[in-house]
Amino acid sequence: MRTVCTLLLCALFLGAGSVVSAQDSKSGSPEPGTVTLSGYIVDAMCGNAIAKKSDPMKKASRHTRACALAEACAAEGYGIFAEGKWVLFDEAGNALANAALKKEERQQQLYFRVRGKRQGDRFAVTAIEPVPAPGTTDTSGSPSPR
Repeated sequence: MRTVCTLLLCALFLGAGSVVSAQDSKSGSPEPGTVTLSGYIVDAMCGNAIAKKSDPMKKASRHTRACALAEACAAEGYGIFAEGKWVLFDEAGNALANAALKKEERQQQLYFRVRGKRQGDRFAVTAIEPVPAPGTTDTSGSPSPR
């Protein structure tokens, strides 16, 4: 009797494991090594300078969309200030960031969620989406009501 119970329990656990695995693959769980960063997207020309300042997150929040899209600045590529650190994007990330900024209505507080993988000194971006900046309730860049 004990052996039958043990076999039934094993079959139950194996079956449950198959269901969980199938659900995980259907939900589109991220590829191993994928990282999500949330922060301010800034062009590399300005970002490299901001990274040397005190309180770079505050300065990055004030960086403007117009500057990031200016021809000379956009040509240098983009990066993100996330958790106080400056991370440069790869070429694909630069194109995704430029497209996201062109669609964006906010003029400052250019806060985004970025998914990808670290590859050397760059971040290989696979997705960028606008999200409300800390202290705001929407993606318009306006401070939240108090």
